[in-house]
Amino acid sequence: YEDQLAQLRQKYDEMSAKISAGQYEIETMQKDLATLQNEFGLTEVEGAGITVILDDNQLGAQAANSGDLNLYIIHYENILSVVNDLKQGGAKAIAINGLRLVTTSEIRCVGNTILVNTTRLAPPYEIQAIGNAANLENALLSAGNAQSYSTLKMLNFPVSYTTTSPNNPSITIPAYAGSVTTKYLTPAADTKE
Repeated sequence: YEDQLAQLRQKYDEMSAKISAGQYEIETMQKDLATLQNEFGLTEVEGAGITVILDDNQLGAQAANSGDLNLYIIHYENILSVVNDLKQGGAKAIAINGLRLVTTSEIRCVGNTILVNTTRLAPPYEIQAIGNAANLENALLSAGNAQSYSTLKMLNFPVSYTTTSPNNPSITIPAYAGSVTTKYLTPAADTKE
């Protein structure tokens, strides 16, 4: 009986080791999956950062007389410029009016409507970005192109921003809720031999 008991213990130990190794592999794959979901914007995230508000200018008598109402509204180029400036500042996650941006996101204009991820938006536009708040602020304020935050501020648009601080809670950015299409993507052939 002692030989049989020793063999059973050995088999038990071997099976336990295999189960433990398999469990470790499963846990590793679950952690890798969670990391990828986070990196691709498929999970809600929170952290320090900046919130930027862009709004249309008030249409007064001067606007009515000028005849060009386009000079008084926020265009998709303004939003795109701010988003790009925040990316330059190291933003790790960005949302516009609660819509998470991912690699396949679009910010575009259709007629007089701005679309983000195929969803129509209306002003004011709230752009939230998670990252080093000081770097994001610096990137936002240092950009000097015609569509930038600083230009809008100079033109007296009602734009503003706030950064997180110990007295100001962190920013929460939702998970991407749209679909991802891989219509034109196919795996590359493995050329290694």
